[in-house]
Amino acid sequence: MADTLSAESYRSHYSIEKLQDHNYHMWSFQCQMLLAEKKVWDIVEGKNKRPKPFEQYTEEEQSSTNATAKKNIEKAIADWDEKNAEALRVISFTVIASLQGPIQYGKSAKGAWDELQQVHAPKDKQRKYSLIRYLYRLHMKVGTPLRDHKQTFDILIQSLSAIGKIIEPEELIILYANSLPVETFGNWIQTQMAMIDNMSITDFKGRVREEARRLNLVGLGQGLGIEDADTVQANFARQKQKTSKKCGHCGFNNHVEADCYKRIAEEYNAKQARRQKSDNGNGKRNRNRKQQSQPQPQPGANANVANADDKDSTPAYSSIFGGLAYCCKAAVNGRIRRVNGVWVKDCGAMHHMHHEKTIFTDYHKLKHRLYVGGIGSGLLAVGIGNVPIRDRSGNICILENVLHVPKLKNGLMSLTQLAVKGWTSTINKGGCTVTQGDFSIHSPITNGLS
Repeated sequence: MADTLSAESYRSHYSIEKLQDHNYHMWSFQCQMLLAEKKVWDIVEGKNKRPKPFEQYTEEEQSSTNATAKKNIEKAIADWDEKNAEALRVISFTVIASLQGPIQYGKSAKGAWDELQQVHAPKDKQRKYSLIRYLYRLHMKVGTPLRDHKQTFDILIQSLSAIGKIIEPEELIILYANSLPVETFGNWIQTQMAMIDNMSITDFKGRVREEARRLNLVGLGQGLGIEDADTVQANFARQKQKTSKKCGHCGFNNHVEADCYKRIAEEYNAKQARRQKSDNGNGKRNRNRKQQSQPQPQPGANANVANADDKDSTPAYSSIFGGLAYCCKAAVNGRIRRVNGVWVKDCGAMHHMHHEKTIFTDYHKLKHRLYVGGIGSGLLAVGIGNVPIRDRSGNICILENVLHVPKLKNGLMSLTQLAVKGWTSTINKGGCTVTQGDFSIHSPITNGLS
């Protein structure tokens, strides 16, 4: 509540941010637009000066002025005073209380404006030295959002421009590039420096933002503050909604029991189990005992065989969810065993994923936390790399930029990413076939999953 009130206290009822110690140039621009809208900027600018009162006229001028002319003079003075009061009111209402002193010294609207400029944007050599020194030493700190860093850079440039220091576009680009973190943008900046001829600073900032989006997409730009629908990792970024309601079934706070997907899945599982038990009787029970007595596959065994023809590899409730959502729900369900050698294919997922680290090549850990989510949950991806896969004929292809998600129970193959790379996916009632040249893999549709 206190934070909300504090934020609101810095915004005027004219819907512009109030003048503070650090935002004079942004405030002066917005306030000037507001004063122009009120048609009183000419008063503040000094172009429209207060008419001379009738008492200050010479005796000869007073004697030659009739009553009508005198009333016109008085009306012009009243109109000017009214406009001046309106301009002074706008300026006062858009400055925080602790900075109101210069306004009182100024008396008129123009005087108040000039006093504020003298305090917050003096045009002396000392200020010019400080701004240039700050600009050349500007460096984006770790964890600072890109938009905040850009705003700081723009304020410095505007402040220097206001005191007559104009910087060439090419130098602006170099200064902005030099202020970005080397560990994040270093290699990219080197490739851009050869293309800055005839480029504006606005174009370069746009390219920086697009590069930040690309880094965010692969999990390397989490601290840049870039949030966009095009950069959401694997369908959903992990977003927990705060609510006072708590599920009585699973204990989580982001939904109620009536909407609990775990409860729905468990009830569906139980229903399917009763139906199978009724159909198969004791024979089914014996087969289950025989299956449980068989040794479990070791981690990593056949993890890179892309064909998935094992029809018993997915539980019945997978038909409720899509591929990515099923993988995320299965990861947190302790009753579902890990199945090596199975890749679930999904056209909605934005990344390939796998749980077995030993099958990765060109592997490196992610510098920032990256969560991929299905329905109301999120799984931590800890690394990224390439994974070789082979088909039944022994042909090998490489899946690039595969996320390492240790809690998954099976691999997840993104048909969207394959399509971007030029692969062909064909889905019909017989299953899903993915081809790339001589390479071909096929998986049947089992319980709604391919």
